[in-house]
Amino acid sequence: MAVNALRNSQIVRTETKGLTSDVQVSYPVELLAAFRSLFGAGRGYDFQLHLSGTQASTGGGVVQGYHATTLSAFAEGSALAALFDECRSLRSMLTWTTAFGQTSSAIAVQIALAFDMISTGATTTFTPILRLAGSTEFAIGVPGRGGSYTGHHSRSITRGRLYGMTASPYSSTADVGMNGAWVWASNIVTTVSINYAFTTLRAIVRFRCRA
Repeated sequence: MAVNALRNSQIVRTETKGLTSDVQVSYPVELLAAFRSLFGAGRGYDFQLHLSGTQASTGGGVVQGYHATTLSAFAEGSALAALFDECRSLRSMLTWTTAFGQTSSAIAVQIALAFDMISTGATTTFTPILRLAGSTEFAIGVPGRGGSYTGHHSRSITRGRLYGMTASPYSSTADVGMNGAWVWASNIVTTVSINYAFTTLRAIVRFRCRA
């Protein structure tokens, strides 16, 4: 309720300088103070965050991408950062569902998928992903096999992760806060410029106030 109320009352200011624009989000001071008072200092509060996407092959026929689990990747991120001082990821799950239909003529490929613990999001290729701890590979099913579709679920659990500040909840060198990104890539060049899959990311994140 607090998160939704803050998102509905957010104040967005955009300042344009030359070719770049700086977007700043703020919240009414009294409303923010009232909601922050509801959360005791030092106590952890768990939230489930989610995002989704459509994964298409590029013009060059490559399927690759990532879903970062950094706070800014989620729609609720700004409001949660205003409510709490610290955060850390507890676990996340990625669901991969093929977009192939019964009449699809796309080339079936293997996909390498892994959770990179200290990444904040970057595209990479098949072999480097396979070298990550806990990586997996799977084949996108042959189109039209019984009219069914394939699904792939992977889960990452970040045990013992330290809290990071919500203002900057990740590090490029350490496993803290909300570091991490699900990364994937195909092993060969595929049919170009078509949808290959739909992805959904669910993350459980613990937040707390310092005072």
